[in-house]
Amino acid sequence: MSADDGQHGDGRGEGQRGEGAPRDSQRGERQPGGATLTRGDEHLARHRDPGGLGRALGLTTLSAILPGAGLLRTRKWKLGLGVVALAVGLLAGIAVYAMVNGLTTTAFQTAADTDRLRLILGVVIAGTVLWIGVIALTAMVTRPRRPSTGQKVSLAAFTALLCVAVSAPAAIGVRYISAHVDAVDRVFNSGSMGGGGPDGPQPTSLVSGDPQNPWADLPRVNVLLLGSDAAEAREGTRTDTMMVASIDTTTGDSVLFSIPRNLQNVPIPRDLPLYEFYPDGYNCGPECLMNGIWTAAEIHAEEHPELYTGESHPGLTATQRVLAQVLGLPIHQTVIVNLQGFEDLIDAMGGVVINVQEQIPINGRTYTDAQGHLQLDPNSPAWSGSSPAPSGSTATRRWATPAPGSPPTTSAGCAGSGAWWRP
Repeated sequence: MSADDGQHGDGRGEGQRGEGAPRDSQRGERQPGGATLTRGDEHLARHRDPGGLGRALGLTTLSAILPGAGLLRTRKWKLGLGVVALAVGLLAGIAVYAMVNGLTTTAFQTAADTDRLRLILGVVIAGTVLWIGVIALTAMVTRPRRPSTGQKVSLAAFTALLCVAVSAPAAIGVRYISAHVDAVDRVFNSGSMGGGGPDGPQPTSLVSGDPQNPWADLPRVNVLLLGSDAAEAREGTRTDTMMVASIDTTTGDSVLFSIPRNLQNVPIPRDLPLYEFYPDGYNCGPECLMNGIWTAAEIHAEEHPELYTGESHPGLTATQRVLAQVLGLPIHQTVIVNLQGFEDLIDAMGGVVINVQEQIPINGRTYTDAQGHLQLDPNSPAWSGSSPAPSGSTATRRWATPAPGSPPTTSAGCAGSGAWWRP
């Protein structure tokens, strides 16, 4: 065969391949391991930053530690710089605010301000979504130009793990903030004894005058704390928990006075309508206990409405006045928590752990078999807080005490359906 014939034969062969198969630029480039890189893949690869899987994992992790930091070493560095500046600026602003106002003051103000809490809730949700998006973007931008299937799977799984690590704490925070906002709205919102409503007393405050020193003319503030068993399905109101917190307005030092619910023969102030019936004290036998003053005044107001003109809550007023007479202290403010409110508080706290020492009667028929530490959920405190000791309701309640490390609780019946604040 001559050289011309060989060249001619080669040309025919090449011509046949050209007619029957796509060019290399059309069908893509063959990659190691049998993978084929298409034109679309080539376009994406040209817009990715060069580097291996290790670099992609490292920069993606960096974006999970500080939002946007992993993008600073990529072509998206401007976007990364903006996200980093936003995150650092937000943290710096919070730190400066806490330093100027004090960490404790900031915490208490935030906990009591539901509008601020809702703003924080929105920031947490939006920030978490943005953070997850930045992590995913970092992984996409830094992915190797021509990754194998194993590299793709590894990077995707690692990115998903980082997203879960970021979102899980945020989800827990959102849950607790939402529960706290709901508790503050329901427990400290104005309302009636049934758990809220337009007819209840409106929240008031003694704060007046100089906002920098609102307590200048009041050395002590006495707050009455009442735990009521009132609920929609129950008749009457019994204040089974009665405490007065006397707070020094200068130092913040507090003294707590606890009044037994079974205190008998309590004095009735002369200017109360009940005084006409009990001039020598509230004494009509074993049923006339301190926790029955509320119901006694409500019944008396129904029978003699002419004596309670302008009084919308005779039971509360009578309880306040009688306790002030017992302690010899003026009552400036009153907080009332009933059954539903008690459950809301426990829910906002994430539950309470108690140390059970004896069997606990529930509804007078059944007993818990738990011994040792017992986690109370929002449905448990209603019976655990109001359950009497096995030896009798007048005995000291020793069956349950707060477990070490848990928030302080009282085994007295702080039966809490909303709560409200009354001067």
